[in-house]
Amino acid sequence: MFFPLAFLHSHLSTLLPQTRLGYAAELAISLPLALALFFAAARALGVEEIRFVYQSFVAPTWIRLARSAPLARLHVKIQS
Repeated sequence: MFFPLAFLHSHLSTLLPQTRLGYAAELAISLPLALALFFAAARALGVEEIRFVYQSFVAPTWIRLARSAPLARLHVKIQS
């Protein structure tokens, strides 16, 4: 987990300006990547609690996003 995030930080720190906006942009990119890496590593290692987290938070979010997608609305209108 450390190496991808350190690589990303080293490249983003050279590309983004050293301002609040630059730091916020780096955080907006790094934080979701860190959470995704942690989730993938925990699932690969077989941590059982990750399944409960997925069922409680991730799956309902994906379902809600899929229902609110413009193509999903278009699909429903065509079928109706």
